[in-house]
Amino acid sequence: MKPEIKLTLYYLLAGVLWILLSDRFLYFCFGHLELSQHSIFQTIKGLFYVVSTGFILYLLLRRYYRNINQKIEDIKNMNEKLKEQSQQLQLSNESLEQFAFVAAHDLQEPLRSLSTFLSLLQAQYKGKLDEKGEQYIHFSVEGAKRMRQIIYDLYQLSRASNADAEISIINLNEIIAEILENQQALIDEKKAIIHYDKLPQIATYRSAMLRILDNLIGNSLKYHKPGETPDIRIEAIELKEEWQIAVIDKGIGIDPEYFENIFIIFKRLHRNDDIQGTGMGLAIVKKLTESIGGRIWVESTPGNGASFIFTVPK
Repeated sequence: MKPEIKLTLYYLLAGVLWILLSDRFLYFCFGHLELSQHSIFQTIKGLFYVVSTGFILYLLLRRYYRNINQKIEDIKNMNEKLKEQSQQLQLSNESLEQFAFVAAHDLQEPLRSLSTFLSLLQAQYKGKLDEKGEQYIHFSVEGAKRMRQIIYDLYQLSRASNADAEISIINLNEIIAEILENQQALIDEKKAIIHYDKLPQIATYRSAMLRILDNLIGNSLKYHKPGETPDIRIEAIELKEEWQIAVIDKGIGIDPEYFENIFIIFKRLHRNDDIQGTGMGLAIVKKLTESIGGRIWVESTPGNGASFIFTVPK
């Protein structure tokens, strides 16, 4: 039975019962008075009122439920369209990722060959060319290496929104230990000091967390004060609905006016010959953080180090 009919019948039943019961109540209380004719007239009038208002109620309810059903139908159609668009977008993303992988692989090969032959040329003719000639070869070798790194970083950026298939419980201490092992050569070279202790276990995407912390620790190792040992600390604070994780260094720091720019692709605050990099590391970190539902920001003053803080939803 349609809901508008059901509600109208409930209303009519309640109205009729009320009229009949109220008449019986009048007879019971005032039976000694001559109210019979008056009571019958009131009953007829009451029944007419209940029926007429019931009919109006039915019309209003029918219109109301028609509007609701129409909206439900519109939402269903919209959901179907969104589902189709989502599937198309997923297919498009998969195609783009595949293209990025193939492009990165195919572009790396000629650059690797170019870099190798330029290095051989540099070694073969060392001391035989004038200073300008050796400088040109050096620039060519460095340019090829930088191009290879840019292609690799672009590929990493294209994959940054793809988290693991499932959330898992990860130990942040183990993640940091793995990162430090991978960067051990650079840590030894710079004699860096890294502090982390009693970091929690959290539920999140392992690969995303590994790549976020790897990039942030790598940045802290690069942007240290000249002549000083890099000093880096990793902290985690538990909040009500999220974890707040910070990578804190005592490096060269960042001017507040550049806080937003540093997360934009290819935005670098330093010349290439000052500090190596492609300007994509923090863009990758931002995209990864957002892909797991978190936020990232920086707190810093020039010359006093920087704190990169990101959140991980519980």
